This record gives sequence, C-alpha cells and structure tokens, in this order.
Amino acid sequence: MLSGLLILSSLAFVNSLVLLNITLQDAASGSEATLLSIGSIHQSGVFGDDKEMLRRIAYTETRDGTSSNTYRSGYHGGIWAINEDQFLNTKNTSRYARLAGRFQQIEIQFGIDWSTVNWRELRKPIYSALAARLVLYVAPATIPSADDLPAQSQFWVSYYNSNGDASSFVTTSSGLQGELAGDSNR
Repeated sequence: MLSGLLILSSLAFVNSLVLLNITLQDAASGSEATLLSIGSIHQSGVFGDDKEMLRRIAYTETRDGTSSNTYRSGYHGGIWAINEDQFLNTKNTSRYARLAGRFQQIEIQFGIDWSTVNWRELRKPIYSALAARLVLYVAPATIPSADDLPAQSQFWVSYYNSNGDASSFVTTSSGLQGELAGDSNR
C-alpha cells in the first residue's frame, strides 16, 4: 500500500515537472502554457492580485500564443506580446525604483535574474508572463476589478497596448468568462 502511494506521488511530481517545463519551452503556446505561467506567478506571491488581467491579456493579445503573429520572425514578446520598449521598461530601475524589490523576489521564487534577461527570452511563457506582470506592476493606476471588464479594457489600452481597441478587449475577454468564473484557484 505504501509503495503504491509512493509511486502515485512520484508520478504526480514528475507530471508536475513536465507541465511546468512547458512554461520554459521556447515558443510554447496554448491555454496550458498560459495558465501554468499565470498559476506560477500567483502562487509565488511576488505580486499582488492581477484581477484576471494576465489571463485576459494573453488571450486578447495572442489567443494564448496560438495566433500566427505570436512567434513571428524578429518578434520576441511571447504569449503576452511584450514589445521591446515595454520589456526595457520592466528593467528600468532608475525610472521605477520599486522594481528592484520585485527583481529580488523573482530571483528567489523563479531563479531568474531579471536584470540579465534579454527580450528574446520572452519567447518562453513564464518570461513573457513575468514581463507582462511587471508592466502591470509599474502602471501608474490600480488594476480595475475583475468584475469591471470595461474599466479593465480602458486600463489595457492606457497602460499595456496603446494601439489596442477597448471594445475588442471586452469582446475577446468575454469568451473567457466561463473559464474565469469556474476557476476556484484564482
């Protein structure tokens, strides 16, 4: 009985490692890579509640990385479509002094020294997710409530994708409502 339990526990652990590796695979895509990356960030405690913004942004920007534009030649923003200027801002501790504390926590929780990360590494889902969360972290406004999709869409346009269309964000994110409402781990 005990050996059977150990085998099951070992299999579950190995399965978890395989799933987590998806977040470190170059050009990984799909809801599994997206949700595992978000879950890792939530469980780490590095940041406060993102009020479903990470999930909505990934789906709106790249359909969880499945859009043909996600991993196009010369573009490395990953599932969260972080442009190079946004990425450089996530490293700008002169402009955003409070980033230094997040860098320490990211290194402790993820083993990633954010100050040495390059834009190309955002092709890995966890790196793209961390960059997106850092973009949200330095935004000069509070993320609106998850229940206020119109306000979140305006936040997205104002602080994440100035070329985005707020009504498109609302429409696209509305397709996730069943998923978000049914996820008790958030």
